[in-house]
Amino acid sequence: MRPLLDYLIAAPVIELIVMVIAFGLFQKTKMIGVIDIFWSLSFFIQTIAAVVILKPSLERSVVILAMVGIWSLRLTLHLAARFFKSKKDDPRYEQLRAAWKKDFDLKIFLMYLLQGVSVLILMGPVLCFSADERAISMPYTISAVVLFSIALIGESIADAQLERFKKRKTDCVCKTGLWKYSRHPNYFFEWLIWCALFVLCIPSNVGVFMVYAPIIMYVLLTRVTGVPQAEKLSLEHRGAAFARYQKTTSEFFPWFPKENV
Repeated sequence: MRPLLDYLIAAPVIELIVMVIAFGLFQKTKMIGVIDIFWSLSFFIQTIAAVVILKPSLERSVVILAMVGIWSLRLTLHLAARFFKSKKDDPRYEQLRAAWKKDFDLKIFLMYLLQGVSVLILMGPVLCFSADERAISMPYTISAVVLFSIALIGESIADAQLERFKKRKTDCVCKTGLWKYSRHPNYFFEWLIWCALFVLCIPSNVGVFMVYAPIIMYVLLTRVTGVPQAEKLSLEHRGAAFARYQKTTSEFFPWFPKENV
């Protein structure tokens, strides 16, 4: 119990340092989107801290560091490449810039801190798996790794397909590859990552309660920051073409497109 308490004390301090660094980079670049890079990287940093402090078995350490590390670093590099290539913020951040004219820097800093809090909240499955002193359950671990691999490959393919489409600089809608079956396959596979982490910790004493993490991510992706904002921007920029795409293609879960709609 003491190692877990030590981590719970250290984690907020670590996250505060990460977010202060992120805010410093924002001050230098004036691009709010830097937070996306540090948000994804934070999970790997926090997982390293959890392994160092909780000292799980070698098997648990390897599994959790590999899963979180591969996911976190891939997403971080993907977001960083997009960030440094772009000369302006994501449209959703441009909207914040227009709305938050008064005390702008303070509001951005508070937003960064809130992002840090979300990292701490979502670390539950990692802590649950790392703090368990029993031998790992091979059936659940293998199932989680397989699901994780599918999710990681799917998200990588979806991101690559979207990047190739954007390079064409067309006003049409991306509806090839995975985007033929879901309007947001990248978000769907991102959600599957969290499902895999939940499966990983099911055998733990409180593992079943870790279902909160994929539930929170599902709500965030489909009702708050992900799908709603992306759909709004797509309708603004692509109009009727995207409206037709909405009628034929599943919003989140991949499924066969409707015909003759």
